[in-house]
Amino acid sequence: MIYKQLFLVSFLLLSFLSGYSQEIKSKKFSSVSSASRQGNSVALLLQKAESLSDKDPKAALDYLEQALSISLQEGDKIGEANTYVVLGNLNSKQKLYAQAINFYGKALPLFEKEKQTALVLKTRKHLGAVYEKNSAYDNALDQYKKGLKEAEEAKNSTEVLAFKNAMANIYKLQGKNEEALTLYKEVLQKEKRKQNKSGEREAYDNMGDVYIQQNKVEEAKEVYQSAQESALQDKDQKDLSKSYDKMANTYKLEGKTEDELVLRKKKAEVSDKRNDEEALAKDYLEIGQLYLTQKKPEQALDYLNRSVNLSKNKGLLEVEAKSQEAISDVYKQQQNYSKALEHYQLYVEAKDSLLSSRESRVNTMISFNDELSLKQKQIDLLEKDMQLNEKTIQLLNEEKSFSKLVIYALIMGLLIVLVSSWMVYINAKKRRAANQSLVLRSLRSQMNPHFIFNALNSVNNFISKNDERSANKYLSDFSKLMRTVMENSRYEFISLATEQSILQLYLSLEHARFKDKFDYTLTVSEELSQEQTQIPPMLIQPYIENAIWHGLRYKEEKGLLTVSILPHGEEVVVTIEDNGIGRKKSAELKTHNQKDKDSIGLKNTEARIGIINELYKTHLRVNIEDLDPVTGSGTKVTLYITQTPTAHHEA
Repeated sequence: MIYKQLFLVSFLLLSFLSGYSQEIKSKKFSSVSSASRQGNSVALLLQKAESLSDKDPKAALDYLEQALSISLQEGDKIGEANTYVVLGNLNSKQKLYAQAINFYGKALPLFEKEKQTALVLKTRKHLGAVYEKNSAYDNALDQYKKGLKEAEEAKNSTEVLAFKNAMANIYKLQGKNEEALTLYKEVLQKEKRKQNKSGEREAYDNMGDVYIQQNKVEEAKEVYQSAQESALQDKDQKDLSKSYDKMANTYKLEGKTEDELVLRKKKAEVSDKRNDEEALAKDYLEIGQLYLTQKKPEQALDYLNRSVNLSKNKGLLEVEAKSQEAISDVYKQQQNYSKALEHYQLYVEAKDSLLSSRESRVNTMISFNDELSLKQKQIDLLEKDMQLNEKTIQLLNEEKSFSKLVIYALIMGLLIVLVSSWMVYINAKKRRAANQSLVLRSLRSQMNPHFIFNALNSVNNFISKNDERSANKYLSDFSKLMRTVMENSRYEFISLATEQSILQLYLSLEHARFKDKFDYTLTVSEELSQEQTQIPPMLIQPYIENAIWHGLRYKEEKGLLTVSILPHGEEVVVTIEDNGIGRKKSAELKTHNQKDKDSIGLKNTEARIGIINELYKTHLRVNIEDLDPVTGSGTKVTLYITQTPTAHHEA
């Protein structure tokens, strides 16, 4: 009886699956037929996807999903392979190299099976290029060697040349200079026979780069000169600009400033003719820096101001920041410290805007990559669904056992779901860890602009009082603090000794500004090994700054700030006490803008603590309390920092 019931259930389930499969197949066929009637052929869909790949990648993915669905339904292997190639191109543009390699790898065997030699060579170049971008040079070289062999067998001289050039590029990147030179010389001779002037110039430039790696400067100059003369003869402004730049860099290596300056100016003229304002802004910056090196301030200021104007118009924050910094250095040479300070502030503003812009781009890229990965998983499921349907139909056609078919189909489906779910979970976990590391690096790289600008205002105050010695001392200490912070910003953990030196320098700077407002002590227990103890950089400083600016600064009589660092089991306990006016009274005195800035600073610190705890399984925490609960005066901040064996990671 049980067997009959099981057979009946199996039969009904199989009938349902069979009917459902046929219904889906019918619907898909109807959808494909409808798409074909509307002119949405695979070739047209791929064309639409390629046109949107730069400005709207998500829309491009929708077209690619349709193209793949049609190709799979109609058994169009060429269309399927071409879809994979476009998917590979799309992922490569988004720097998702693992996905790009996966799709190119799917396209290659399909083209090989269909004996599409030209498409095989094209896909082989794409695959090698993605490996190269991903720094997998051995894999890239393997693809280029296979492509060279296939191109030679097909007697395709153009592709033979392309693969040899690609192989030479890999050898150059690997430091195999002799192998690279041999191939570049061979490419040069063939380009000369073909009278391809552009190809000749590229070969000359590549050979020059190899000679530079070998410290053969004269040989490099000779081939760069050949490329330059060819570009002048053909009036190819783009190649001419490139040649001027390479030759100028060579003079820079030799320390020939005058010769470099002449070429930088020629390159600027070419950039101006080409209306390439971005390149021109960079050229003016290079020229200005050269004049600064030669101690010619007037000429330096002329070109640096031009660079600032162009970079502002084009939104080139990095160029603008470097130009403002160089202008500040010019005024410093002239001992015009107020002007130097003014442009240093502009440099800090540009640098801050650059950091914000980069953080925004990182967040946008993370969000988009998540969406892109989700969409591509739908495409993967489409392939798996098609494979499952084909397997089911094949089993039905072979009239295998009903119960066996159902069991196998269910097990296969369950395994696919389990494996897919596990892969999605693992990828999501890795992506989240990577995203958290990026966010942590962004938060860590931010130092309170409030402090930076107030510090610069203190320098300005010293200058206005003609206290040049104090200004220089303060600016020197401030620069040392900035340099130390920047040097350690790439680490997620640093030694306690390093952090103590940063805090000591910061406290001395603040005390120099508010010496009438507070005294301080910084105590580190001798029981702690300062070199072995690891803590997150700049985690303590915001709470010290809060104590000074919002507690002690408003106190009528002179206050006291006490910072102590003590061991407690597997934790380091940092205590920051001040006898200032307290949190409640400080909040009453703050402006709306000050409250916003303070809130952002504390939120950034809290966010860092949360991310560190998640990434390294630590238990960092902070406790803030009033020293006098009755009056609300005085504040005590206690930081508990867990020690972890995975500390001292470089960001």
